[in-house]
Amino acid sequence: MSGRCQSQAGPDGQRRRKKVSGRNKTEVRAKLAELHDELNDGVVTNAAYTVAQAIKDWLADGLAGRAPKAVSTQREVWSR
Repeated sequence: MSGRCQSQAGPDGQRRRKKVSGRNKTEVRAKLAELHDELNDGVVTNAAYTVAQAIKDWLADGLAGRAPKAVSTQREVWSR
C-alpha cells in the first residue's frame, strides 16, 4: 500500500509530493498522519533561505542525541 501527500510549492513554483508506503492501510494512514503533522508544523523554507542559515539552524537544533564529542566537533568546524 502507498499514499501521497502534496505540500506547498517549492522555489520553482511546482508542488512537492511526498510518498509513503507500508504493509497495510493502517500503517500507511499512520505515516501519512505523521507527514501531515510535519507539514503543519511549519517546516517550510523560502527562496531566501541560505546554506549558512541552514547550518546555523542545524547547529542549534539538529544535534540532539549525538555524542558530546561529535557535537563539539561539528560546532567547531561549522562555526568558522
